[in-house]
Amino acid sequence: MNAAKKQRLEDAGFRVGTPADFLQLSTADCELIELRLLLDAAIRERKSISNVSEATHHSPEPAHGEPTFDALLHDYFSTGASLRELIQVMNAKLPVLA
Repeated sequence: MNAAKKQRLEDAGFRVGTPADFLQLSTADCELIELRLLLDAAIRERKSISNVSEATHHSPEPAHGEPTFDALLHDYFSTGASLRELIQVMNAKLPVLA
């Protein structure tokens, strides 16, 4: 968002911030969300490349509907991916902050 738009919104009484600010998420929560999104995208990409159906390689979800990291990792590796490939995906997509 450019500075002029931000200023107009603030002048109109709106608070401008990030989703993490709005939801009052800690840095750890934000990192876990980013990792979950990255892993989910990697699974979808692997499945689309290998034409794997959802039913073939989908781990059961817990009652609350959100798959665990174990289930996400199981889905990823069940597409034939290796740990080395997962590390490469993470290195390529996650920014390194100093």
